[in-house]
Amino acid sequence: MLPLVMMLLVPPVLPGAVEVTRPRGVSLSNLHFYEPSGPFTCLDGSATISFSWVNDDYCDCRDGSDEP
Repeated sequence: MLPLVMMLLVPPVLPGAVEVTRPRGVSLSNLHFYEPSGPFTCLDGSATISFSWVNDDYCDCRDGSDEP
């Protein structure tokens, strides 16, 4: 019974599954704008901020691009 319960609670890992490392909410087509190795420039050009401020639940960019 316990193995059945564990199968229901733990999702299976599919062979060949790839972990995507990007900020939550960023589409693959916009990934190149969100490079964590340097500062982040708002997509409208209104500001340049520390990448640690991206997805921190506070809009630092006028266009909201730091909170995708």
